[in-house]
Amino acid sequence: MSDSSSSRFRQFLILNFSFLIGFSGCSPNYKADVDAMVLQPAAEFNADSAYSQIANQVNFGPRIPGTDTHTQCGNYLVETLNRYGAQVMEQLDSVTVAAGKRIPMRNIIGSFSPEKKKRILLVAHWDSRPTSDQDPEHFNEPIDGAHDGASGVGVLLEVARLLAKTSPEIGVDILLFDTEDQGRGWEEGDTPDAEFYYCMGARYWAKQPHVAGYKAEYAIMVDMVAAKDAAFTLEGESMKYAEKQTRHVWTIAHKLGYENNFRFNLTRNVLHDHFYIGSQAGIPCVAIMQHDNTTHTGYGAYWHTQADNLSSIDRNTLKAVGQTIVQVIFNERAN
Repeated sequence: MSDSSSSRFRQFLILNFSFLIGFSGCSPNYKADVDAMVLQPAAEFNADSAYSQIANQVNFGPRIPGTDTHTQCGNYLVETLNRYGAQVMEQLDSVTVAAGKRIPMRNIIGSFSPEKKKRILLVAHWDSRPTSDQDPEHFNEPIDGAHDGASGVGVLLEVARLLAKTSPEIGVDILLFDTEDQGRGWEEGDTPDAEFYYCMGARYWAKQPHVAGYKAEYAIMVDMVAAKDAAFTLEGESMKYAEKQTRHVWTIAHKLGYENNFRFNLTRNVLHDHFYIGSQAGIPCVAIMQHDNTTHTGYGAYWHTQADNLSSIDRNTLKAVGQTIVQVIFNERAN
């Protein structure tokens, strides 16, 4: 990491620490909120179906922009959303990543009930990491990305299948970002701004959404949502831009009985797709993303390694995340 990157990183940590300290005295009575929550009738999320959608993506091979496997998987995602009755749009362009390299970008958007004004935006990224930068023995090998990428998409495709069968009162947009995970690692030090060559699809969309003037009540981002006993915490950027919505999602999760997965404790800020949705697009965005304080990265031990494969996908975790999102959607009223 360069000196300028290191300095900026220290500043980022200080800001995050200060932010969390500011929230440390904030202890709302979430148990009372859970008790008061009324759950509306909702569709049943099928974890086996979500798992199959994860496997389908992984079976294409690494989803690295510019490769045949990436193109094939993208075609499959478009076909699947079309089959479920979504109005599908694509954003096709190229973006610049580290060292001035240009790579193709393909954001995929599926809209359900596009005529409805009140909308929720559901977000995941579908590209996979080109290197195992946390796996010293396989550093330059691409990962399967079963967790990091495919798990969030798998959850949202199962939600799409349910929306095709049962229409809620509100409209739902599913946005699958590309070029989220193509940045170089900080340790490579090839440029002072190496850490910012991530989330390129999200940054592109935030500046030029698929519909001019697009608005949603809020967004929910899902990534790394399938590990056994995964914990999802109140992440800093979510609490900064979408505290009310984040607590609402967690309250519904607890009402459904998923308190072991959804934890009401604050954790560090993470610069991910949700940051750009909140800070640039102005849409409050909730991040459902694994936090693991037993690892030095804060993510699961599989993260950016060859262990990010189908063998560690857990259907119980998929059920907890997927059913929570479905319940959030069906709890929304049109007015």
